[in-house]
Amino acid sequence: ARTLLNKVLEGLQTTLKNEGGASQFQTLKPCLTMDSQQIHYTELAVDLSMSEGAVWVVAHRLRKRYRHLLISEISRTLSREGNLEEEMQALFAAMWSL
Repeated sequence: ARTLLNKVLEGLQTTLKNEGGASQFQTLKPCLTMDSQQIHYTELAVDLSMSEGAVWVVAHRLRKRYRHLLISEISRTLSREGNLEEEMQALFAAMWSL
């Protein structure tokens, strides 16, 4: 589970680096792995020289891209498309048990 999530995270990082967003990714990376209650958008806004609202939007889009890549990666390993939800539930259950 951890290997899969890291692979997806690295893929997203590479994609954003190619788009010129490597430093922004490094700053916002905790938004992908932390509970949203623990994210301090005000501090991130200062670090990125953006408004808090803009940081929230960028972080939301980053999470959306991460989820899309995760679904794509999981889908590649399935023999049947209908098992996607089960696989995602098993993945997150495995992560919570670590």
